Amino acid sequence: MDIDTDVDIEIFQGKYIDYTVEFRGRTVSPQVTTVSGSAVRTIEKKRVGFHYANMPCDQKTQVKKALQSARISDMQYQWDITFPGPQKYPPVKGICDSHIENADITDVVEYCLTIVEGLENYGISSKGVLCCKRSQFTLHTSTSLDVEEKSTYFTLDMDVTTRETAVNVVKSCRLWDKNSEILVNTIREHCSWYNTKKKEFSNRFAFGSRALYAVLRPLVWQISIDRVKRGISKVKAAHCIAGELFTLVDDGLYPNGVGTSLCDGEGIPSTKYSIIEKGVVTHFMYDHFRALLDKTKSTGNAVRTSMMAPPKIAPRNLVVHEGDYALDEFTGILIEEVVNDKGANLVSGEYTFNVKRAFYVKKGEILGVVAPFVLQGNTFDVLKYIYGVGTLEETPFPRYRELVTPYIFIQIPS
Repeated sequence: MDIDTDVDIEIFQGKYIDYTVEFRGRTVSPQVTTVSGSAVRTIEKKRVGFHYANMPCDQKTQVKKALQSARISDMQYQWDITFPGPQKYPPVKGICDSHIENADITDVVEYCLTIVEGLENYGISSKGVLCCKRSQFTLHTSTSLDVEEKSTYFTLDMDVTTRETAVNVVKSCRLWDKNSEILVNTIREHCSWYNTKKKEFSNRFAFGSRALYAVLRPLVWQISIDRVKRGISKVKAAHCIAGELFTLVDDGLYPNGVGTSLCDGEGIPSTKYSIIEKGVVTHFMYDHFRALLDKTKSTGNAVRTSMMAPPKIAPRNLVVHEGDYALDEFTGILIEEVVNDKGANLVSGEYTFNVKRAFYVKKGEILGVVAPFVLQGNTFDVLKYIYGVGTLEETPFPRYRELVTPYIFIQIPS
Protein backbone atom coordinates (compact mmCIF):
# COMPACT_ATOMS: atom_id res chain seq x y z
CA MET A 1 0.00 0.00 0.00
CA ASP A 2 1.81 3.08 -1.28
CA ILE A 3 0.94 5.56 1.47
CA ASP A 4 3.62 7.27 3.56
CA THR A 5 2.34 6.80 7.11
CA ASP A 6 3.21 4.82 10.22
CA VAL A 7 -0.37 3.98 11.17
CA ASP A 8 -2.20 0.75 10.35
CA ILE A 9 -4.48 1.16 7.34
CA GLU A 10 -7.36 -0.84 5.91
CA ILE A 11 -8.90 0.00 2.51
CA PHE A 12 -12.18 -1.60 1.44
CA GLN A 13 -13.37 -0.81 -2.09
CA GLY A 14 -16.63 -2.04 -3.53
CA LYS A 15 -18.72 -1.73 -6.66
CA TYR A 16 -22.40 -2.64 -6.96
CA ILE A 17 -24.69 -2.73 -9.99
CA ASP A 18 -28.40 -3.02 -9.18
CA TYR A 19 -31.06 -4.02 -11.69
CA THR A 20 -34.28 -3.04 -9.93
CA VAL A 21 -37.86 -3.39 -11.15
CA GLU A 22 -40.76 -1.82 -9.28
CA PHE A 23 -44.03 -3.31 -10.44
CA ARG A 24 -47.75 -2.96 -9.91
CA GLY A 25 -49.35 -5.71 -11.90
CA ARG A 26 -47.95 -5.53 -15.41
CA THR A 27 -46.93 -1.89 -15.03
CA VAL A 28 -43.20 -1.88 -14.43
CA SER A 29 -40.59 0.77 -13.63
CA PRO A 30 -37.05 -0.53 -14.29
CA GLN A 31 -33.92 1.17 -13.00
CA VAL A 32 -30.17 0.49 -13.17
CA THR A 33 -27.98 1.88 -10.38
CA THR A 34 -24.19 1.72 -10.10
CA VAL A 35 -22.41 2.55 -6.86
CA SER A 36 -18.67 2.41 -6.21
CA GLY A 37 -16.94 3.59 -3.08
CA SER A 38 -13.90 3.38 -0.87
CA ALA A 39 -13.97 2.92 2.92
CA VAL A 40 -10.78 3.53 4.91
CA ARG A 41 -10.08 2.61 8.52
CA THR A 42 -6.95 3.62 10.40
CA ILE A 43 -5.42 2.64 13.73
CA GLU A 44 -3.23 5.16 15.54
CA LYS A 45 -2.39 4.78 19.23
CA LYS A 46 -5.35 2.44 19.80
CA ARG A 47 -7.72 4.92 18.16
CA VAL A 48 -9.74 3.81 15.14
CA GLY A 49 -10.65 6.29 12.42
CA PHE A 50 -13.01 5.87 9.47
CA HIS A 51 -13.74 7.71 6.24
CA TYR A 52 -15.90 6.87 3.22
CA ALA A 53 -15.80 8.45 -0.25
CA ASN A 54 -17.36 7.74 -3.60
CA MET A 55 -14.88 6.59 -6.21
CA PRO A 56 -12.75 7.83 -7.83
CA CYS A 57 -11.05 9.33 -4.78
CA ASP A 58 -7.58 10.05 -3.45
CA GLN A 59 -6.51 7.44 -0.89
CA LYS A 60 -3.99 9.68 0.87
CA THR A 61 -6.72 12.25 1.46
CA GLN A 62 -8.99 9.51 2.80
CA VAL A 63 -6.33 8.32 5.23
CA LYS A 64 -5.81 11.86 6.54
CA LYS A 65 -9.56 12.33 7.07
CA ALA A 66 -9.82 8.95 8.80
CA LEU A 67 -7.00 9.95 11.16
CA GLN A 68 -8.77 13.24 11.88
CA SER A 69 -12.00 11.39 12.72
CA ALA A 70 -10.10 9.16 15.18
CA ARG A 71 -8.70 12.16 17.02
CA ILE A 72 -12.09 13.82 17.30
CA SER A 73 -14.05 10.77 18.44
CA ASP A 74 -13.95 9.19 21.89
CA MET A 75 -13.43 5.75 20.37
CA GLN A 76 -10.25 4.42 21.95
CA TYR A 77 -9.53 0.80 22.73
CA GLN A 78 -7.93 -0.17 26.03
CA TRP A 79 -5.98 -3.05 24.50
CA ASP A 80 -3.55 -3.40 21.61
CA ILE A 81 -5.29 -3.69 18.25
CA THR A 82 -4.17 -4.19 14.68
CA PHE A 83 -5.73 -5.29 11.42
CA PRO A 84 -5.54 -8.99 10.45
CA GLY A 85 -2.57 -10.30 8.50
CA PRO A 86 -2.57 -12.70 5.52
CA GLN A 87 -5.26 -15.41 5.66
CA LYS A 88 -6.11 -18.72 3.99
CA TYR A 89 -9.64 -18.80 2.63
CA PRO A 90 -11.96 -21.80 2.28
CA PRO A 91 -13.76 -22.70 -0.94
CA VAL A 92 -17.20 -21.10 -1.09
CA LYS A 93 -20.18 -22.29 -3.10
CA GLY A 94 -23.36 -20.56 -4.11
CA ILE A 95 -22.41 -16.88 -4.04
CA CYS A 96 -22.11 -15.97 -7.72
CA ASP A 97 -24.85 -16.65 -10.26
CA SER A 98 -24.02 -16.61 -13.97
CA HIS A 99 -27.62 -15.63 -14.78
CA ILE A 100 -27.23 -12.40 -12.80
CA GLU A 101 -23.67 -11.79 -14.02
CA ASN A 102 -24.83 -11.94 -17.64
CA ALA A 103 -28.24 -10.30 -17.18
CA ASP A 104 -29.40 -6.86 -18.21
CA ILE A 105 -32.45 -4.94 -17.07
CA THR A 106 -34.69 -6.44 -19.77
CA ASP A 107 -34.03 -9.94 -18.41
CA VAL A 108 -35.12 -8.84 -14.94
CA VAL A 109 -38.26 -7.17 -16.32
CA GLU A 110 -39.13 -10.32 -18.27
CA TYR A 111 -38.76 -12.54 -15.21
CA CYS A 112 -40.81 -10.12 -13.12
CA LEU A 113 -43.66 -10.20 -15.64
CA THR A 114 -43.52 -14.00 -15.71
CA ILE A 115 -44.27 -14.04 -11.98
CA VAL A 116 -47.02 -11.42 -12.30
CA GLU A 117 -48.73 -13.24 -15.17
CA GLY A 118 -48.38 -16.61 -13.46
CA LEU A 119 -50.16 -15.28 -10.37
CA GLU A 120 -52.84 -13.57 -12.47
CA ASN A 121 -53.77 -16.97 -13.90
CA TYR A 122 -54.95 -17.89 -10.38
CA GLY A 123 -56.72 -14.59 -9.71
CA ILE A 124 -53.87 -13.20 -7.61
CA SER A 125 -52.72 -9.61 -8.14
CA SER A 126 -49.26 -8.45 -7.15
CA LYS A 127 -47.02 -5.44 -6.65
CA GLY A 128 -43.54 -4.96 -5.26
CA VAL A 129 -39.84 -4.72 -6.00
CA LEU A 130 -37.50 -7.25 -7.60
CA CYS A 131 -33.75 -6.68 -7.62
CA CYS A 132 -30.76 -8.50 -9.09
CA LYS A 133 -27.38 -7.20 -7.94
CA ARG A 134 -23.79 -7.77 -9.02
CA SER A 135 -21.10 -6.85 -6.53
CA GLN A 136 -17.36 -7.07 -6.13
CA PHE A 137 -14.96 -5.90 -3.45
CA THR A 138 -11.28 -5.72 -2.62
CA LEU A 139 -9.84 -5.48 0.88
CA HIS A 140 -6.21 -4.50 1.51
CA THR A 141 -4.41 -3.71 4.75
CA SER A 142 -0.97 -2.44 5.67
CA THR A 143 -0.58 -5.77 7.52
CA SER A 144 -0.41 -7.60 4.15
CA LEU A 145 -3.99 -8.86 3.99
CA ASP A 146 -5.30 -8.93 0.41
CA VAL A 147 -8.63 -10.44 -0.63
CA GLU A 148 -11.15 -9.88 -3.40
CA GLU A 149 -14.47 -11.44 -4.29
CA LYS A 150 -17.34 -11.27 -6.78
CA SER A 151 -20.87 -12.17 -5.79
CA THR A 152 -24.52 -11.76 -6.73
CA TYR A 153 -27.79 -11.13 -4.89
CA PHE A 154 -31.45 -11.76 -5.66
CA THR A 155 -34.20 -10.08 -3.65
CA LEU A 156 -37.97 -10.02 -4.05
CA ASP A 157 -40.36 -8.09 -1.82
CA MET A 158 -43.89 -8.55 -3.11
CA ASP A 159 -47.45 -7.98 -1.87
CA VAL A 160 -49.97 -10.42 -3.34
CA THR A 161 -53.72 -9.92 -3.05
CA THR A 162 -56.74 -12.21 -3.42
CA ARG A 163 -60.40 -11.69 -2.57
CA GLU A 164 -59.77 -13.17 0.86
CA THR A 165 -56.44 -11.65 1.90
CA ALA A 166 -53.21 -9.78 1.22
CA VAL A 167 -49.86 -11.50 1.81
CA ASN A 168 -46.31 -10.15 1.78
CA VAL A 169 -43.71 -12.45 0.19
CA VAL A 170 -39.99 -11.86 0.79
CA LYS A 171 -37.20 -13.85 -0.84
CA SER A 172 -33.50 -13.07 -0.36
CA CYS A 173 -30.62 -15.20 -1.60
CA ARG A 174 -27.49 -15.18 -3.73
CA LEU A 175 -28.68 -17.21 -6.72
CA TRP A 176 -31.46 -16.53 -9.21
CA ASP A 177 -33.81 -19.48 -9.68
CA LYS A 178 -35.35 -18.51 -13.01
CA ASN A 179 -38.04 -21.21 -12.74
CA SER A 180 -40.84 -18.92 -11.58
CA GLU A 181 -43.40 -21.75 -11.63
CA ILE A 182 -42.22 -23.11 -8.26
CA LEU A 183 -42.56 -19.70 -6.61
CA VAL A 184 -45.98 -19.06 -8.17
CA ASN A 185 -47.31 -22.45 -7.04
CA THR A 186 -46.01 -21.94 -3.50
CA ILE A 187 -47.72 -18.53 -3.28
CA ARG A 188 -50.95 -19.92 -4.77
CA GLU A 189 -51.08 -22.74 -2.23
CA HIS A 190 -50.30 -20.36 0.61
CA CYS A 191 -53.10 -18.00 -0.43
CA SER A 192 -55.56 -20.91 -0.48
CA TRP A 193 -55.09 -21.27 3.28
CA TYR A 194 -57.15 -18.08 3.72
CA ASN A 195 -60.27 -19.44 2.02
CA THR A 196 -61.77 -20.70 5.31
CA LYS A 197 -61.93 -18.93 8.66
CA LYS A 198 -61.56 -20.86 11.92
CA LYS A 199 -62.31 -19.93 15.54
CA GLU A 200 -60.29 -22.72 17.15
CA PHE A 201 -57.34 -21.84 19.34
CA SER A 202 -54.52 -23.74 21.03
CA ASN A 203 -51.44 -23.30 23.20
CA ARG A 204 -49.43 -25.29 20.67
CA PHE A 205 -47.74 -23.21 18.00
CA ALA A 206 -45.61 -23.79 14.93
CA PHE A 207 -43.39 -20.81 14.09
CA GLY A 208 -42.40 -20.11 10.48
CA SER A 209 -39.23 -18.25 9.55
CA ARG A 210 -40.66 -14.71 9.76
CA ALA A 211 -42.35 -15.30 13.10
CA LEU A 212 -39.30 -17.06 14.57
CA TYR A 213 -37.05 -14.22 13.36
CA ALA A 214 -39.11 -11.80 15.47
CA VAL A 215 -38.85 -14.03 18.54
CA LEU A 216 -35.10 -14.58 18.15
CA ARG A 217 -34.10 -10.91 17.77
CA PRO A 218 -33.27 -10.31 21.47
CA LEU A 219 -31.17 -13.50 21.57
CA VAL A 220 -29.26 -12.60 18.41
CA TRP A 221 -28.70 -9.05 19.67
CA GLN A 222 -27.30 -10.35 22.99
CA ILE A 223 -24.89 -12.99 21.66
CA SER A 224 -22.55 -10.25 20.43
CA ILE A 225 -19.44 -10.39 22.61
CA ASP A 226 -19.42 -6.58 22.65
CA ARG A 227 -22.76 -6.52 24.52
CA VAL A 228 -21.64 -9.33 26.79
CA LYS A 229 -18.55 -7.30 27.80
CA ARG A 230 -20.67 -4.21 28.39
CA GLY A 231 -22.92 -6.15 30.77
CA ILE A 232 -26.14 -5.67 28.79
CA SER A 233 -26.53 -9.31 27.75
CA LYS A 234 -28.50 -11.89 29.74
CA VAL A 235 -26.91 -14.72 27.77
CA LYS A 236 -24.19 -16.68 29.56
CA ALA A 237 -21.86 -19.34 28.18
CA ALA A 238 -22.79 -22.97 28.91
CA HIS A 239 -26.27 -21.97 30.13
CA CYS A 240 -29.35 -23.77 28.85
CA ILE A 241 -31.71 -21.27 27.22
CA ALA A 242 -33.72 -23.49 24.84
CA GLY A 243 -35.14 -26.97 24.50
CA GLU A 244 -32.59 -29.69 23.76
CA LEU A 245 -33.97 -30.15 20.23
CA PHE A 246 -32.89 -26.61 19.30
CA THR A 247 -29.48 -26.10 17.68
CA LEU A 248 -28.59 -22.77 16.06
CA VAL A 249 -25.41 -22.23 14.04
CA ASP A 250 -23.89 -19.22 12.33
CA ASP A 251 -22.64 -20.37 8.94
CA GLY A 252 -20.72 -17.93 6.76
CA LEU A 253 -20.30 -20.69 4.15
CA TYR A 254 -23.97 -21.69 3.78
CA PRO A 255 -24.71 -22.22 0.05
CA ASN A 256 -26.89 -19.46 -1.39
CA GLY A 257 -27.03 -17.64 1.94
CA VAL A 258 -27.38 -13.86 2.06
CA GLY A 259 -24.38 -13.65 4.41
CA THR A 260 -22.16 -16.16 2.60
CA SER A 261 -18.70 -14.98 1.54
CA LEU A 262 -15.02 -15.91 1.54
CA CYS A 263 -14.56 -13.71 4.58
CA ASP A 264 -16.21 -11.22 6.88
CA GLY A 265 -15.88 -7.45 6.59
CA GLU A 266 -12.40 -7.48 8.15
CA GLY A 267 -10.98 -10.24 5.95
CA ILE A 268 -11.31 -13.04 8.52
CA PRO A 269 -12.09 -16.35 6.75
CA SER A 270 -15.72 -17.44 6.94
CA THR A 271 -16.53 -20.39 9.14
CA LYS A 272 -19.38 -22.37 10.66
CA TYR A 273 -19.86 -22.67 14.41
CA SER A 274 -22.66 -23.38 16.87
CA ILE A 275 -24.22 -20.59 18.91
CA ILE A 276 -26.67 -22.87 20.69
CA GLU A 277 -26.19 -26.63 20.69
CA LYS A 278 -29.00 -28.81 22.03
CA GLY A 279 -30.34 -25.80 23.91
CA VAL A 280 -27.03 -24.77 25.49
CA VAL A 281 -25.09 -21.58 24.65
CA THR A 282 -21.72 -22.58 23.16
CA HIS A 283 -20.25 -19.49 21.46
CA PHE A 284 -20.62 -15.73 21.14
CA MET A 285 -20.08 -13.65 18.00
CA TYR A 286 -16.64 -12.02 17.75
CA ASP A 287 -15.00 -9.56 15.43
CA HIS A 288 -11.20 -9.27 15.13
CA PHE A 289 -10.68 -6.47 17.67
CA ARG A 290 -12.70 -8.18 20.43
CA ALA A 291 -10.95 -11.47 19.70
CA LEU A 292 -7.59 -9.78 20.33
CA LEU A 293 -8.81 -8.71 23.77
CA ASP A 294 -9.84 -12.24 24.75
CA LYS A 295 -6.83 -13.83 23.04
CA THR A 296 -9.10 -16.00 20.92
CA LYS A 297 -10.04 -16.34 17.26
CA SER A 298 -12.58 -14.13 15.58
CA THR A 299 -15.74 -15.99 14.58
CA GLY A 300 -15.88 -13.97 11.36
CA ASN A 301 -18.83 -11.83 12.40
CA ALA A 302 -17.60 -8.36 11.40
CA VAL A 303 -20.33 -7.41 8.92
CA ARG A 304 -20.40 -4.42 6.56
CA THR A 305 -24.07 -3.54 6.22
CA SER A 306 -22.99 -0.52 4.19
CA MET A 307 -19.75 0.77 2.69
CA MET A 308 -20.48 4.08 4.39
CA ALA A 309 -20.00 2.68 7.91
CA PRO A 310 -17.37 0.54 9.65
CA PRO A 311 -18.07 -3.18 10.09
CA LYS A 312 -20.01 -4.22 13.18
CA ILE A 313 -20.64 -7.52 14.95
CA ALA A 314 -23.64 -9.25 13.39
CA PRO A 315 -24.69 -12.74 12.26
CA ARG A 316 -23.87 -14.09 8.81
CA ASN A 317 -26.38 -16.91 8.15
CA LEU A 318 -28.32 -18.16 11.16
CA VAL A 319 -29.28 -21.76 10.43
CA VAL A 320 -31.53 -23.88 12.66
CA HIS A 321 -30.69 -27.57 12.44
CA GLU A 322 -33.49 -29.69 11.02
CA GLY A 323 -35.33 -32.22 13.17
CA ASP A 324 -37.71 -35.05 12.37
CA TYR A 325 -41.03 -33.69 13.63
CA ALA A 326 -43.47 -34.09 10.75
CA LEU A 327 -46.11 -31.45 10.12
CA ASP A 328 -48.80 -34.15 9.96
CA GLU A 329 -48.13 -34.81 13.67
CA PHE A 330 -49.05 -31.23 14.55
CA THR A 331 -52.38 -29.87 15.73
CA GLY A 332 -52.42 -26.23 16.75
CA ILE A 333 -51.76 -22.72 15.41
CA LEU A 334 -49.24 -22.17 12.62
CA ILE A 335 -47.81 -18.62 12.83
CA GLU A 336 -46.22 -17.39 9.61
CA GLU A 337 -45.88 -13.68 10.35
CA VAL A 338 -46.33 -11.05 13.03
CA VAL A 339 -47.06 -7.40 12.30
CA ASN A 340 -44.29 -5.75 14.33
CA ASP A 341 -41.36 -8.15 13.89
CA LYS A 342 -39.07 -5.61 15.61
CA GLY A 343 -41.40 -5.22 18.57
CA ALA A 344 -39.39 -7.25 21.07
CA ASN A 345 -37.39 -5.54 23.82
CA LEU A 346 -33.80 -6.39 22.93
CA VAL A 347 -32.57 -6.16 26.54
CA SER A 348 -35.33 -7.88 28.53
CA GLY A 349 -36.52 -10.22 25.79
CA GLU A 350 -40.16 -9.28 26.43
CA TYR A 351 -42.34 -9.17 23.31
CA THR A 352 -45.90 -8.33 22.34
CA PHE A 353 -46.71 -9.28 18.76
CA ASN A 354 -49.87 -8.75 16.76
CA VAL A 355 -50.27 -12.00 14.83
CA LYS A 356 -51.94 -11.44 11.46
CA ARG A 357 -50.98 -14.56 9.50
CA ALA A 358 -51.86 -17.62 11.54
CA PHE A 359 -53.71 -20.81 10.62
CA TYR A 360 -55.43 -23.63 12.44
CA VAL A 361 -53.80 -26.95 11.63
CA LYS A 362 -55.15 -30.41 12.47
CA LYS A 363 -52.73 -33.30 12.00
CA GLY A 364 -50.88 -31.38 9.31
CA GLU A 365 -53.94 -30.20 7.39
CA ILE A 366 -54.41 -26.43 7.08
CA LEU A 367 -58.09 -25.96 7.95
CA GLY A 368 -58.22 -22.17 7.74
CA VAL A 369 -57.05 -18.78 8.93
CA VAL A 370 -57.65 -17.74 12.54
CA ALA A 371 -58.62 -14.24 13.63
CA PRO A 372 -55.75 -11.87 14.48
CA PHE A 373 -54.58 -12.16 18.08
CA VAL A 374 -51.88 -10.85 20.42
CA LEU A 375 -48.95 -13.05 21.40
CA GLN A 376 -47.02 -12.07 24.52
CA GLY A 377 -44.00 -13.67 26.12
CA ASN A 378 -40.26 -13.60 26.63
CA THR A 379 -37.67 -14.91 24.20
CA PHE A 380 -35.58 -16.46 26.95
CA ASP A 381 -38.59 -18.37 28.31
CA VAL A 382 -40.42 -19.46 25.18
CA LEU A 383 -37.43 -21.21 23.58
CA LYS A 384 -37.38 -23.63 26.52
CA TYR A 385 -40.80 -24.92 25.48
CA ILE A 386 -39.66 -26.23 22.08
CA TYR A 387 -40.86 -29.81 21.68
CA GLY A 388 -40.27 -30.38 17.98
CA VAL A 389 -38.24 -29.18 14.99
CA GLY A 390 -39.44 -29.84 11.46
CA THR A 391 -37.71 -30.21 8.10
CA LEU A 392 -36.90 -27.61 5.46
CA GLU A 393 -38.72 -29.71 2.88
CA GLU A 394 -42.03 -29.20 4.70
CA THR A 395 -41.47 -25.46 5.19
CA PRO A 396 -42.71 -23.41 2.20
CA PHE A 397 -40.76 -20.25 3.14
CA PRO A 398 -37.76 -21.39 5.23
CA ARG A 399 -35.65 -18.25 4.62
CA TYR A 400 -36.18 -14.79 6.02
CA ARG A 401 -33.30 -12.31 5.88
CA GLU A 402 -30.27 -14.08 7.38
CA LEU A 403 -32.36 -16.82 9.07
CA VAL A 404 -32.85 -20.30 7.59
CA THR A 405 -35.17 -22.51 9.62
CA PRO A 406 -37.74 -25.29 9.42
CA TYR A 407 -40.94 -24.98 11.42
CA ILE A 408 -40.28 -24.81 15.18
CA PHE A 409 -42.97 -26.36 17.40
CA ILE A 410 -43.58 -24.78 20.81
CA GLN A 411 -46.13 -25.55 23.52
CA ILE A 412 -46.64 -22.54 25.77
CA PRO A 413 -47.98 -23.30 29.25
CA SER A 414 -51.50 -22.04 29.86
